[in-house]
Amino acid sequence: MQASVQRVRDAIGVHGRRVTTFLVVGVGGAVVDLAVFNSLVYWGDEGPLFDHPVTAKVIATLLATGATFVGNALLTYRDRTTRLTSGRFVAYLIINVAAIALQAGCLAVSRYVFGLEGQLADNLAGPVVGQVLSTIFRYVTYPRWVFPPDARNDN
Repeated sequence: MQASVQRVRDAIGVHGRRVTTFLVVGVGGAVVDLAVFNSLVYWGDEGPLFDHPVTAKVIATLLATGATFVGNALLTYRDRTTRLTSGRFVAYLIINVAAIALQAGCLAVSRYVFGLEGQLADNLAGPVVGQVLSTIFRYVTYPRWVFPPDARNDN
């Protein structure tokens, strides 16, 4: 009985550290995303992609995705010895294309369905709502297809 309780405590500790690290890496990615998006759309009132906010969102998210991949590989899943093969990288790209679609979709719905425009509306729809949805999606999918435990830990 005590061994079972200890295993649960250990699992909570590992999971808690992983969630915390994942979120810290994600916050770093969100900062990159937000800075790039606002620079492209609102630099000097009207940035180079002012009339193309969804395109700016995709570019910002792609750059943030690269930053978070490095952070997750080096920090969040550093305890996993699974080799990052080309197949895992393709899975990472597919997952992130879906996540980018979630974020861009939130911005597109805000702009083109609800008619909400302006910096506040754009930043709530893409970087906030879209980021929350895509973060949950990524957290659920990464450990299964990109950073799975190695065979020694699969019991």
